[in-house]
Amino acid sequence: MVNELLKQILGELKDLKSDISSLKENQAKMQEDISSLKENQVRIQEDISKMQEDISSLKENQVKMQEDISELKQGQVRLETKLDEVSNKLDDLEAKNAQRHIEVNGKLDKITDDIEFIKHKEFENEQDIFKIKKKLAG
Repeated sequence: MVNELLKQILGELKDLKSDISSLKENQAKMQEDISSLKENQVRIQEDISKMQEDISSLKENQVKMQEDISELKQGQVRLETKLDEVSNKLDDLEAKNAQRHIEVNGKLDKITDDIEFIKHKEFENEQDIFKIKKKLAG
């Protein structure tokens, strides 16, 4: 009976030893998994850190772009103001040119009338000279 008991104890010790060995293997695998998880966590944290830097850079670029857009809008307002001024000056010039055109046409009409009158007077003078020459020759 003692022998059987010893065999039974020995069998159970073998089972325990097998179980302990299995537990050790599982523990080693778990430690590997934990190490792998830690490495992944470090990589993820590095990635997050890089992403935060990228986001920060993007925000800075966005601020610069907003400033540029603001400057462009101000420049556009200045250009529109100048364009309005030029347009107003052109309108004034057109009005002045229209008035000058009317004045020039009036002066040309008067000059045309004066030339016609001078031609008429020249013709009358030529006739008078012809008559005087005819009387003197006659």
